[in-house]
Amino acid sequence: MKYYKRLPAACTAVLLGMQCLFPAGAALSDACIRIFAEEPASSGTWGNLSWSIEGDTLYVSGEGEMGEDTGSYSASDAPWNSNDTIVSAIIGEGITNIRTWAFYGCSNLRSVSLPESLKTIQFDAFEDCTALESIVLPAGLETLESWAFEGCTALSSVTIPGTLDSIPDGTFRNCTSLTEIVIPEGITSIGSDAFSGCTSLSSVTLPDSLTTIYSDAFAGTPWLAENPLLIRNGTLLLADASGDFVVPADISAVSDYAFGRCETLTSITFENPFCKLPNEYSIPESVVIRGYNNSTASYYASTYGRTFEALEGEVTPQYTYEVTPLLPPFNEYFYVKTEDPDPWSFRFVDKDSAYASEDGDGSIAFTDTVFADVVYENPETLRVSGGYLFAGSNTDGGELSLQMDIQSEPPEQRSVYNLSTGETEYYYERNSIWMDLNASVTLPRLYSETDYLITTYATTGDFFTDLDAVQSGFSDICLYSGSYIRGSLERKADQWSVSNSPHTDQTFYIQSPYSRSENRKLFASALYPYRYDSIGFPSMMSRIAKMLNSEATVAWSEDLHYIVNVTLDGTTKSYGGQGTGKGQGIQESDLLHTFTFADDASITIDQCRQLLQDYAALEVPDDVPREDMLTWEQITETAGDGAWAKIRGIASIFSIGSYTGYAYLYKQDDRNSFFDDPLEGGGSLYWSGSLGYASDAWVDGRYVDANELYIPGEVFDDHPESDLILLNYPMPDLTYKTSYSYTDGGYSVSYSDIQTGEKNANVRFVYDSDEQIWKPDYSSMATSVYEDIINMTDAGQIDAVYLDRIQLTAEEVRAMQVDANTNKLPERGYLYDGSAAPGTPFDNTGVGVCGDINLDGAIDIMDVISLNKFLLGSAHLSIPAKTAADTDANSTIDTTDVLNILKYVVELVDSLPVA
Repeated sequence: MKYYKRLPAACTAVLLGMQCLFPAGAALSDACIRIFAEEPASSGTWGNLSWSIEGDTLYVSGEGEMGEDTGSYSASDAPWNSNDTIVSAIIGEGITNIRTWAFYGCSNLRSVSLPESLKTIQFDAFEDCTALESIVLPAGLETLESWAFEGCTALSSVTIPGTLDSIPDGTFRNCTSLTEIVIPEGITSIGSDAFSGCTSLSSVTLPDSLTTIYSDAFAGTPWLAENPLLIRNGTLLLADASGDFVVPADISAVSDYAFGRCETLTSITFENPFCKLPNEYSIPESVVIRGYNNSTASYYASTYGRTFEALEGEVTPQYTYEVTPLLPPFNEYFYVKTEDPDPWSFRFVDKDSAYASEDGDGSIAFTDTVFADVVYENPETLRVSGGYLFAGSNTDGGELSLQMDIQSEPPEQRSVYNLSTGETEYYYERNSIWMDLNASVTLPRLYSETDYLITTYATTGDFFTDLDAVQSGFSDICLYSGSYIRGSLERKADQWSVSNSPHTDQTFYIQSPYSRSENRKLFASALYPYRYDSIGFPSMMSRIAKMLNSEATVAWSEDLHYIVNVTLDGTTKSYGGQGTGKGQGIQESDLLHTFTFADDASITIDQCRQLLQDYAALEVPDDVPREDMLTWEQITETAGDGAWAKIRGIASIFSIGSYTGYAYLYKQDDRNSFFDDPLEGGGSLYWSGSLGYASDAWVDGRYVDANELYIPGEVFDDHPESDLILLNYPMPDLTYKTSYSYTDGGYSVSYSDIQTGEKNANVRFVYDSDEQIWKPDYSSMATSVYEDIINMTDAGQIDAVYLDRIQLTAEEVRAMQVDANTNKLPERGYLYDGSAAPGTPFDNTGVGVCGDINLDGAIDIMDVISLNKFLLGSAHLSIPAKTAADTDANSTIDTTDVLNILKYVVELVDSLPVA
């Protein structure tokens, strides 16, 4: 007997995902949805893992994650999904996750052995395993997703590790054989319906770490009926209340949904005016809320439209607060002295600030940044000398209102991908709800960075005079960057590599494989407001110009990345630059100053700037290994008379792109001189010297753009005035003597002993817009020699052919077919993209075969996936891949190319023998 089998999961996914790309009427062969296969196997692989069923036991082994699951509700791609012959399962050490629906419906599965390496159990992994009797979740488990054991009706014993931080929604819903459960220390929340329907569950042990129990978490359990009130660490977690209920003064918070099941509740009285209250739906609408005016209870009632009855008495803040600006008159960092134990719970708001943002008032709030040069009383709470560090930037001083965060939900973890480090960083979003506390503090007049520059330097009222003064003053106080405590050095790449620069006035970077982890910030660097690089400095000048006169227009220079051109009333002037000095990673022992805030908390701008300059002047030992370091001299010698180099492309100033490109390099003189700036980790930025390169130039039949990368598809008419680098070009090879004489008309030159000839060389020609011809640049021919050839030709001493050689017209350039190879990849050169040892030769002969998008030597469904992702905007294609993707050679990559490759793959499938 034969069975129909789906295409591999990746194939099915891409076919479904591409439906929006296919033109109407496009039809696929039946082979795309039907491949013959034998009866289901009892062993095989899923992703990186191997599996087998021996008797009634499933064995899964290997390293890493289970295979990708693309199935729909309850239909997993796990080979053993819904298998009712499996009685026990042994998941081998090294496996890190249990996929969604992996064991769904394995109705005879009684026992499961999980490895210590397991980190994640995904949604519904064991749902409706109705014979499963017990489960021990390993101590290393980090993530347990919702509904993982729902409907495991025979489950009577569960061991939960303390490495988890929550029991998510529906995890053990309807596990009717559970009679007791121990929630370990470390668990902070229990999700909605987590144990609902567990009708034998009468014993629950809860940890002190628990802060939230969501609605119906224990609905329908005997334990809830016996424990109508549950309080942990001053928080009311559950209340099966009725009638008139009083929340006592020692309760500081009420968990969300705590009153969600209180159908007979008529009123709640809050004795603590600062008790944090649940969300809108946690208290039935009919319930009367009683509390003090200006309390959290009154705020809740007014916010959600509830009936409120005021208790007698006034509410005053629990603590006192003293606020000191740390770098007056700037408005970014503050020291707040207070006995309040929770710095997250309060902030100060400047409701009439001139700097209030469109998103809200000008507020200052607690910063949880840990600074290496701050002395903390308690490193965990970040308390410093009886207070905390606060940060803002939108207050102009004056009266600021004190506010309290009354949000009772715990903070939610968020992640963000850091393009600079390539790492995912995590932070907590607190979803704060702020309430005025009928108290305020008064601060002196404070300024933003821009306002300080204007009020200090722009004093005449004349636009350009003031802008010039700001430029001068800003330059005097601006530093290039601040210092930090450097972390451990790590080699995060196998090879040194080369990249281009996103700036047209810069060339190449040597990218070091070394970087540092766990760098620590200095408060001195964060505190000083004027630290700007070659992008930040002109950006600041742009803002200043618009603030001085809104009619002014600002445009970035096309040639210099650190310059902006400001125009007003027909006059244009350029502004920009960058800060002076440098920032660097220093050692802990190099600290010159620590901030304690014990006495006078403030520091002057001059003191802060001098401190950073002192850090920049320190001699810090270089600990970067140099054994295999790449140098510009090595690159130049390898490139020799001229060669293509495969390098990394930088997509923007903030990150190194994941694509590669081709640059053309050559040795342009014999001086072996290189002018560069050092970079972190041993890399460097090349500015000029003996390494020649193509930039906005035609070379070897291809166009290289102003960012030094080959761009396929460009023709001469697109760039008719770009430079020309002509390979093995016959240049005049002349020897002669010169003599000079003086007459009334000035100096004159004469030539003798002239010997003429030619020699082949790689020559760079530069377009002269006045004469409308191309001439050799200074590196290819000295200006004096060029002028001598003109003079000798004019005097009839040499044949005009030598002058013709060094003066090229547009017609002559067209005849050379400088764009002859525009769509052809460079065939040979050297690798500097990090894929191999720098300088390794590459050979692109045969690479870029039509249809082989991922360049793996085969045309298959993975090429369709790669091209589909590119067209959907979720993936980048390298230049070779783009060449291979243009299957119809029309210089456009579109759905036709996808269909062409797909049809080819289908034909291959149809040609396979049928079992």
